[in-house]
Amino acid sequence: MKGEHYYSEKPKSRYTEEDVEVEVLGMRFNIKSASGIFSRSKLDSASKLLIETVFPLIGKEERILDLGCGNGVIGISLALKKPDCSFVLTDINNRAVRIARKNRKLKDLGNVRVVQSDLFEKLKGKFNRIICNPPMATPKEFRIEMIKESFEHLFPQGTLYMVARHKKGGNIIEKGIKDVFGNCSVLAKKGGFWIYSGEKS
Repeated sequence: MKGEHYYSEKPKSRYTEEDVEVEVLGMRFNIKSASGIFSRSKLDSASKLLIETVFPLIGKEERILDLGCGNGVIGISLALKKPDCSFVLTDINNRAVRIARKNRKLKDLGNVRVVQSDLFEKLKGKFNRIICNPPMATPKEFRIEMIKESFEHLFPQGTLYMVARHKKGGNIIEKGIKDVFGNCSVLAKKGGFWIYSGEKS
């Protein structure tokens, strides 16, 4: 892909770090964020809706993937509330991986591992849940590939969750999940964002 994006492997923009205050699931805490990653300066509303929607659905001792983790806020937030579950946070962006590792260490989360990977290239094993706020600036074929690879890396009855603006590409995700999983549910709608889920039945 031409140009630099937050899904670039090695961003070339000037590197700066900042503290971001996060308020979600009844918690308030700070994490680190940086230039060249998503979401840089705040907990974006799509990720917040995704966290709040998925949290009550997580069972005990599950293995969960935050796919395209950015600064790690989705996985970090859920790991703080679900210490008996194990979390893998992954991103292709080396800055995102560096920051997510800092945030894991900052919160002393032994149930979190951070891996730099192009989708599932360097990931082993399967997951009970895969959670993703996908990069909507990518070609639709890339997002469909995310859905297909997620299906292959879920345990039976495992679930994929994705968030998007329905009128700005979310309808493509909804159709993609239905085509690959054979089902797609809309779990929440807020501010134009929809939460889509597919269960590997």
